[in-house]
Amino acid sequence: MGDRGGRGSVKPFVVVVVVFVVVVAAPVVVVVIVVVVVAVVVGVVAGVAVAVAVAVVLVLVLVLVVMVVVVAVVAVAVVVVVAMAQYNSSVAKALVEGLLLLLLVRCSGWCTVSHIVCQPRRLVE
Repeated sequence: MGDRGGRGSVKPFVVVVVVFVVVVAAPVVVVVIVVVVVAVVVGVVAGVAVAVAVAVVLVLVLVLVVMVVVVAVVAVAVVVVVAMAQYNSSVAKALVEGLLLLLLVRCSGWCTVSHIVCQPRRLVE
């Protein structure tokens, strides 16, 4: 299992940047298109003031969704790239495992936390 190197190898940093740009740019374009279309339709039907209000709310909601998705995808991308780059070193291994664990806790944590918080008696008994 030697290091291939040479011109075939891709720099991890480049992979992270490309993934990040794609992940950030794609949702932003979708958000802009959706907001513009909805604002135009609402503007025609209900008037400009309502269209502006709807557009603002849409932007806020979609930006929140996009942020959550971006954070999740970037976290996964970083984990994968770090793993690809140097999984043989113990520091990188610990980092990768820590990030994966963090991601797992983040995804499944809400149910677990709410279960523990909402039903503390069952845990005690």
